[in-house]
Amino acid sequence: MSPGETRPGDLGDRSARLPVFVYGTLRPGGRHHARLLRGRTDHEEPARLPGAALYEGPGFPYAVEEPGGEVHGHLIAPRAADYG
Repeated sequence: MSPGETRPGDLGDRSARLPVFVYGTLRPGGRHHARLLRGRTDHEEPARLPGAALYEGPGFPYAVEEPGGEVHGHLIAPRAADYG
């Protein structure tokens, strides 16, 4: 492989678009979804993240490892034109 060359699945390969797990205010219907994501996704579907829990830390909640826990959110696929 030469410098600058990418393989499918490499982070630098734009054709390997991966879905993103969002929770909280980024979920459809959440207050930040409309401002940041509406119209910028190809697909959104309910999802869950087993083995995790939301921790209400300083500033904003975030997911932490929690055996037996589960975080509910959505998998979103960014629109190709906006992926990057």
